[in-house]
Amino acid sequence: MRHLPVLACLVILLCAGSSLGDEPGDRAQITLKLHVHFLQSDDPLLDAPAEKIDLEDFVKTINQVWKSAQIQFKLKRTSTYRADNKQAEERYVALFELDEAAFRKEGGQQFVRLLPHLRNEKNTFHIVYLHTMPHGFGGRYLPEQGVVVLPQTKYAKYSRAGRERGVTGSRPVEPKVMAHELGHALSLPHVRLHGNLMTSGPQSRGLERGMGLNERQIEAARKIAGTGKAFIRDGDRPALPDNQQPPINRILTEQQRASFTEGIKATQAEGQALTRKLAAARKELAESGDEATNELRGQVRLLQKELADLRQQVIDQIRPAVTPQQRQQLRRPPPSRQP
Repeated sequence: MRHLPVLACLVILLCAGSSLGDEPGDRAQITLKLHVHFLQSDDPLLDAPAEKIDLEDFVKTINQVWKSAQIQFKLKRTSTYRADNKQAEERYVALFELDEAAFRKEGGQQFVRLLPHLRNEKNTFHIVYLHTMPHGFGGRYLPEQGVVVLPQTKYAKYSRAGRERGVTGSRPVEPKVMAHELGHALSLPHVRLHGNLMTSGPQSRGLERGMGLNERQIEAARKIAGTGKAFIRDGDRPALPDNQQPPINRILTEQQRASFTEGIKATQAEGQALTRKLAAARKELAESGDEATNELRGQVRLLQKELADLRQQVIDQIRPAVTPQQRQQLRRPPPSRQP
């Protein structure tokens, strides 16, 4: 009987020991490789010199963040590249003229056009750097491609006047932004939690993003990390609700949309030429800064009008003809999204 307390203590110790394996610190470490690509471009809004980023310091910081999940990243290689075609760069630069809602909608498609050819590398996560993004965006994860896109510099306070003066900001994007976007690459969505790594910046007013991860996030991230591949959104994208459809799709009949498509194809060469001229004029305006002339500003406005007139010309030639009611709806913004 005198041995029972000893046996009881052994049972307690054994049970306690078996539970230690479930603690975060006792998880097996998962190491993932990073391949970082730097975009080279003649446009200052895109060009991302590799020497501007201390990647070793960045990786050290993100590993501190992900230590609680026993996920670590190792810099495998870096490379530089140029976009496949000039038009892809021009379309990206044009995003700086959009409001934030339009940028959120159109930005992803333009980022994809800028991506390098990505090899299927085992246990490798791809990060693409460009100079800056519109509206102060600090990064973006493309779930269909499994690629993180990051700016080197936080864009200065956005305004059309600022864009014309070539204001691109001077505040480097912090390493924790990379850690956040890699969280998306590990399947984690945004949350509204104070001090959490996945708290969305300006969208979560009153909440400060930190470096914390809860157990549910850690389990989900480790599940993806264990595959050695970034999270890819499966299946086709769901159809956009009516209030998010482009005006042409929402307002025109099927026959009218087909006619509009034919008209766009017929004017494609002219439209592309005008787009290239407009991009060149905008670039010259940005580089001129405070010395930009009224003549140059007028040239930009004229090219913008010519592009708008070309689109209107296509609409005027749609058959069956666009009714006055349809024209009025095309000029209106789409209805607001229901909560």
